[in-house]
Amino acid sequence: GREILSQGSSGNAFYIGYEPTSRSFRAGDGWATTGVPFPLDKWTHVAVVKTGGNTLLYTNGVLARSKGSTIPNPAASGFFDLGRQYANNAEFWSGKIDEVRVWNVARDATQILLNFNRRLSGTNSGLTARSRFDEGAGSVVLESSPSQNHGLLYNGGGRTDSDASINLPVPG
Repeated sequence: GREILSQGSSGNAFYIGYEPTSRSFRAGDGWATTGVPFPLDKWTHVAVVKTGGNTLLYTNGVLARSKGSTIPNPAASGFFDLGRQYANNAEFWSGKIDEVRVWNVARDATQILLNFNRRLSGTNSGLTARSRFDEGAGSVVLESSPSQNHGLLYNGGGRTDSDASINLPVPG
């Protein structure tokens, strides 16, 4: 597989990535095969939402699959990795990443649909991390939430202008 983002350790990891055997999304050790087809060579917005009793996978603002149960929280130790598998494993994302958002609240279907293709202010309630990957050049990826946890691109990682439609900013 290939991970877009990941955190945790073996047996207790969260990740969003590509499962090559089934050609589908995977969402952590608790949902390794979602059955949702992974569209290759096409920009796609992906959101995984964990509620008190369920885990939901959205693509382009629309619910694609409900697991019917929750997935475990990742181990708190280790880094939050973008473009690679957790724990320094050698699974690197070979595609492009345009923006990553991490929330500490479960976003509902309406919030996801209305905001998946909008620029956020970065001060939105519950937004704990946001990297837009639009710095232009260099190896630094700026994180624009109040936590300011900037990152670095490794292993030939690069950035590109997205062809994704972006609407007006959403107020904080």
